Amino acid sequence: MKRSLTIIIILLSAFYVNAQDNTLKSDYPIRKMEVFGYATTNLAPNEIYTSFVIKEYTDDNKIISIKESEANIKKIIKTIGCDVSDFSVGNIYGYITYNGPNNEEGQFEHRRLYLLKLSSVNCIDMFLDGVDPRALESFNIDEMDNNDIDSTVRELQFKAFEKAKDKAIVLLKTYGEECGRVLDIQEIDRSITYPDFTGKGSKSQVVNGTGTRSVDSNQSRTKSIKVEYQVKVTFEIK
Repeated sequence: MKRSLTIIIILLSAFYVNAQDNTLKSDYPIRKMEVFGYATTNLAPNEIYTSFVIKEYTDDNKIISIKESEANIKKIIKTIGCDVSDFSVGNIYGYITYNGPNNEEGQFEHRRLYLLKLSSVNCIDMFLDGVDPRALESFNIDEMDNNDIDSTVRELQFKAFEKAKDKAIVLLKTYGEECGRVLDIQEIDRSITYPDFTGKGSKSQVVNGTGTRSVDSNQSRTKSIKVEYQVKVTFEIK
């Protein structure tokens, strides 16, 4: 009987100590620290969408038709290493000219708008150097992109987290503490800044984490796509 009573007292004592220990732990919240990690890189555009207008012109009293210029453009596209399948007609439009004091009806003239996707910024200059300027009425860069942006963002996420962890380890070591488990991760910023080649000043389009576009007039003109990522990580202090 005494032995059974002793065992019961020991078990009750162990339960009381454990409960008291849990109470003490709850009275002291987890020590933690928050650090930021940032990573950035620049990508060269490899998808450049352009549009340009071709017109007829005269060479030594010979009219060079739009179709002739189009055939020459296809040769240029192959020469600079781009795909002819990325070259297409975007629109065809025409008008009748009116000349003379009585505004007499003149000849019918038409233009063709072409769409062309180039694979690098260098291809722009190579293309313009090859096209006869007498045939080219206008040229415009509509959009620039890079097909590796998604994978680049994933790489930057990893780098930003690693930088946050390294920062936490160094700071805590200074005070004789150790970095523990991750308590929380928050994405602070994910932005993609595209270069602007419209000739309207040093503005660039920015795509933030929500996918919306805005204009940042403080960015200097550049030929690269800037990708940035920032994260806030909360670590436990052991």
